Amino acid sequence: MQPVTEQLRAFFLLVAMGFAAGAVFDAYRALRRALRLKRRATNLGDALFWLLVTVLTYLLLLICMAGEVRFYVFVAMAVGAGLYLRLFSRRNRYR
Repeated sequence: MQPVTEQLRAFFLLVAMGFAAGAVFDAYRALRRALRLKRRATNLGDALFWLLVTVLTYLLLLICMAGEVRFYVFVAMAVGAGLYLRLFSRRNRYR
C-alpha cells in the first residue's frame, strides 16, 4: 500500500496531466476549426488525439504508480482538464 503522500503526489501529477490534455485538446480544436476539416479528417484527428493521450497517460501511470489504475486517476485527470477548459479555453471566454 502506498503512503498518503505518494498518493497525493500522484494525484497532483495526474491533475497536471489532465490540465495538459485539456490544453492539447484546445489547441487541436482550434487547429481543426482553422483548417476547416471535413468529417472524416475530424474523426481521424480525434482518434489520433485520444491515442496520444492514452499512451501518455499509460506511461505516466507506469512511472508514477507502477501502472495501477484507481478511481482517483480518472477524477484527477477530469479535474485537470476541466480546470484548463474552464479557466483558459478561448471558447468559454465569449459565452
